[in-house]
Amino acid sequence: MSCDQAYYEPLIGTRQRVACGTFETADFQRQSRDFAAAVQAAGKPVQIIETPNYAHFEMVESLCNPYGPNGRSARNLGYLNIPAEMFAG
Repeated sequence: MSCDQAYYEPLIGTRQRVACGTFETADFQRQSRDFAAAVQAAGKPVQIIETPNYAHFEMVESLCNPYGPNGRSARNLGYLNIPAEMFAG
């Protein structure tokens, strides 16, 4: 996977978050770090979220949970306009 800035720049919007679990393969983790570095090199804001004890599918599932690492991140970005209190109880 190439992380050439010219390749990724058209794909990069604003406020990027790159998420990866520590139970991902070494290659998935490397790709996540490389992509975050390419975003940063393009002068765009980026945050990498490395979640302990999560693998690929758990990372996707955590997007559905407003208290999970990806759900919380999406809420903080404003993509999920749902109060976390709606999920309590």
